[in-house]
Amino acid sequence: DISGGWTDTPLTERGQRQAQAVANRLFDMFDSRDFTLFSSDLMRASETAEKISKRFNRELIILRNLRELNNGVAVGLPISEARKIMNPTSNPLVDWIPFEGAESWRMLYERAERVLQEIEREESKCAVIVSHGNMIRCIISVWLGLPPDSGINFDQHTCNITWLRVNNLGERTIKKLNDCGHLAVLELENNITHH
Repeated sequence: DISGGWTDTPLTERGQRQAQAVANRLFDMFDSRDFTLFSSDLMRASETAEKISKRFNRELIILRNLRELNNGVAVGLPISEARKIMNPTSNPLVDWIPFEGAESWRMLYERAERVLQEIEREESKCAVIVSHGNMIRCIISVWLGLPPDSGINFDQHTCNITWLRVNNLGERTIKKLNDCGHLAVLELENNITHH
């Protein structure tokens, strides 16, 4: 397995199926809703966003700041090799930089703040954001006004749907969190194929 972060790899065959499933699910949820579609420039996100873009016939806006946590010199390395060059964990964990040239969690959180401000300037009533696990954790924290270290403990499934919204009182809320129901059929098909 290759380390994640800024390693730019295409979707696997399974990832392609998951991306189509999320595009279909979003179409069921938002078929007539006006929204702006944003994605990280890394292939595993942008290929997913392209499926959504095609399903809705919508323009896709690529934002480099939606990238995953920068893993510095570990980009492209097998996980086993990356572990050998990882910096020792330091406290506070939110400021630990795991690899030379990488980002800390706080740096990612600050990037999430900037990219959300950029998206809000687009003046779209609704935005669909295709990004990566750690960035999504930070976006959730920023959205809710939580401190930078809060998202470290959030679990995110690949290709999930998280729906953040402003309610009738003007409060920032979560309507859906880490919804993976659209992937259940794929998992069932996978289990049947391998048994």
